[in-house]
Amino acid sequence: MVRQKQAEPEFRIKPRSQMAKKSTSGVPRDQLYWQSTSGQHVSTHTPNQEVDNESTDSSATRRSSQFAIEASDRLNRILQTKTGKTGKGHKSTGGGQQVKRRPYRHRPGTIALREIRRYQKTCELLIPRLPFQRLIREIAGQIRDNLLFQTAALSALQEAAEAYLVGLFEDTNLCAIHARRVTIMPRDIQLSRRIRGERS
Repeated sequence: MVRQKQAEPEFRIKPRSQMAKKSTSGVPRDQLYWQSTSGQHVSTHTPNQEVDNESTDSSATRRSSQFAIEASDRLNRILQTKTGKTGKGHKSTGGGQQVKRRPYRHRPGTIALREIRRYQKTCELLIPRLPFQRLIREIAGQIRDNLLFQTAALSALQEAAEAYLVGLFEDTNLCAIHARRVTIMPRDIQLSRRIRGERS
């Protein structure tokens, strides 16, 4: 009776992407694994050196994530030395001192117009109370000594003085504009008082 020759299992090489990487068991990274048609893995190493696929995958992911973190840290350090901490193209100094930014300058007249609008909206007194009261008491002391003033009287004097000064400066500004200027001068005040009849 003739014995039939037993069919030998077929072997094929796994692709490089599916090859197991180096594990903790010490198997070389480029070790070739052979796979039979029956699904059994046969390797050139001894059975005691079995490779744990999960451990190799986890170690590979850890290694790749660590490499990515180190690369990003290096890139950040390079960018900081080139552009400084602010990232605006200034060179970073050795002591960590940042370059001071120059304050923004408004065009001439912008802040003046802003103050004019602000003071025209308010009705409060602009002269401080105590300096104005001292001035009133000083002028009154030249006429008669030991004069007493009520608080309402001092407030009325201050209201009248500020109203007079505001009107005078309005007329002075009109005189400056008539002279084709935007800056008021003492001669504008004198002209406005002369037109009012307060000064001969």
